[in-house]
Amino acid sequence: MTDRLRGSSPVGEGAAYGRDQILSLAAVIASISIVGMTFGITSPLLSLILERQGVSYTLISVNSAMAAAGSIAFAPLLPSLVRRFGTANVLLASIAMILVSLAILPMFPNFWAWFAIRFLYGMGGGALFILSEAWINQIVPDAQRGRLLGLYVTVMSIGLAVGPLILIVVGTEGLAPFLVGIVVVALGSIPVILARGSAPPIATRSSISLLRYIRIAPSGTLAGLTLGFIETLALYLLPLYALRRGLEGDLAVLPVTVFVTGAIVIPLFFGWLADRWDRRTVLAIAATIAGLSVSAYLFVATGSIGFWIATFIWGGTATAIYSVGLTLLGQRFKGADLVAASAVIVTMYSIGTLVGPIVTGAAMDAWDVSALPIVAAAVSLIYAAIVVARRFAQGSVGEARPAS
Repeated sequence: MTDRLRGSSPVGEGAAYGRDQILSLAAVIASISIVGMTFGITSPLLSLILERQGVSYTLISVNSAMAAAGSIAFAPLLPSLVRRFGTANVLLASIAMILVSLAILPMFPNFWAWFAIRFLYGMGGGALFILSEAWINQIVPDAQRGRLLGLYVTVMSIGLAVGPLILIVVGTEGLAPFLVGIVVVALGSIPVILARGSAPPIATRSSISLLRYIRIAPSGTLAGLTLGFIETLALYLLPLYALRRGLEGDLAVLPVTVFVTGAIVIPLFFGWLADRWDRRTVLAIAATIAGLSVSAYLFVATGSIGFWIATFIWGGTATAIYSVGLTLLGQRFKGADLVAASAVIVTMYSIGTLVGPIVTGAAMDAWDVSALPIVAAAVSLIYAAIVVARRFAQGSVGEARPAS
C-alpha cells in the first residue's frame, strides 16, 4: 500500500493557489534550476580546465562520469533519508553538497582530487533532481500533471542552456565561474528554505523494491535511460559529428544550441497533449518522432535548413520522452513509492549518461560519424516499441490514462 499524502492539497484544486502551493512550486523550480545551471556551468568548464592541463579526452570522460556515479550511488538511500529527515531538509543538505563541491574544486585543481569532488557533486545534484521531481509530482493534480511537468523539464533545459552563456560572460579561467556557480546555488536555496514547512511528508516505507519499478513501470522508468543516453550523446558528440560533416570552427557547437532550444519549447506541447490523450500513446509518438528526426541526418546536408529543423525537433521530442514518462510515474505512484520511483528514473538517466557517449563514440570509431544518428534513432525507436508493446499488453489501465 502506498502512503496517503498529508499537508497541502495539489496545485490547481480549488479556485486559487494557496501560499503552500506557491512556495512549493518556487522551491521545485529553484531546485531544478540549480541542477540545470550548475551542470551547464561545470560540464564544459571542468573539461576545458583538464584539457589545459594536458589530460587526455578519455580520462576527461572518465573524470566527468564521476558525477553520474555519485548520483547512482546516492539514489537508493534517498527514500529512507526523506522518511527520516523530510524532503526539504534532504534538499538543503544536497544543496550544501553542491556548494562545498563548487568551493573546493578550484582549491584542488587536480585531476585525481576531482574524482572524489565530482562524486560528491553528483550526489548533491542527483538528490536535487530526484526530490524536486517527487515533490512536484506529489502536489500537482493529475488533470494538469502533463503541462506542469512539461514546464518543469523546460525550466531544467533553460538552466542547462544558460550555464554555458554564463561562461561566455565571466570566462573559464580563475575563480570567477566557480563564484558565479556558488551564488546561483545560494540564491536557489532561498525558496527551498521558505518552503520547508510545505513539503509533503513521507511517513511510510516504499512498498516496492527499486529494481521492481523497471519491471512494473517500464514506460516511465526507461524514459530516463532514453533521455540520458540521447542528451549526453548530443552534448558531447554532436559537435564532432557537425565538424566532420562540414561545419567549421565555432559553428560546430551550434547544433547543440538548437538541440537545447528544442528541449525548451517542445516538451510544453507534449505536456499539453499528455493531459488530453492516452499518455502512453503520447509517449510513443514523442519517441517515434525523435527517432525519425535524427534519422533525417542521413538524408540532409549538415548545416541545411532540414538539418536545423531535424535537430530542433530531435532535442524537443527526446526531452518530451522524459517529461511524459515522469507524468506516468506521478499518475501511478504516491508518497514513498513516488520518491523511490523518482530515484529509479534519475538513476536510469544517470546510467544513460554513462553509456550513451561510450557506445556511440565506439560506434563512430568503428564505422564513421554516421553511426551517431543511427545509434540515436535506434535507441528512440526501440523505446517506442517497448511503450507500444506495454500499451497493447495492458490496454488503457492505470498509468496510461489522464484523469477526466
